[in-house]
Amino acid sequence: MLTGSEITGHMLNAWTAESREAWRFPLEYAAAFEAACQTHTLTELLAAKRGCKVLMGEAVLEAEWGRLEALESEIKARKRELKKRIGGNR
Repeated sequence: MLTGSEITGHMLNAWTAESREAWRFPLEYAAAFEAACQTHTLTELLAAKRGCKVLMGEAVLEAEWGRLEALESEIKARKRELKKRIGGNR
C-alpha cells in the first residue's frame, strides 16, 4: 500500500464525480496514483509549471555526465587562466 491507507472505489468516485464540486483529489495520494497508472504525468506537469524538467532512468546519468564534462571544461579554462597569470611556470 503506497498511501498507508486503503483508497476505495467510493473515494475515487467522490473525488472525480462532476456533481461533487467540493471534493478534490488529495495531493498526498498523487505519487500512489501515478504508480498505479504507471505514469509520471503529474510529476512532469508540476515540474513544468515551476520551469523544471524531470529526468528518469538513463537520462539522469546522461545529465550528470554532461554536468561533469562542463565542470571539467571550466576547470581546465580556469587553470589556463591562472597559468598565464603565474607566468607559465606550471
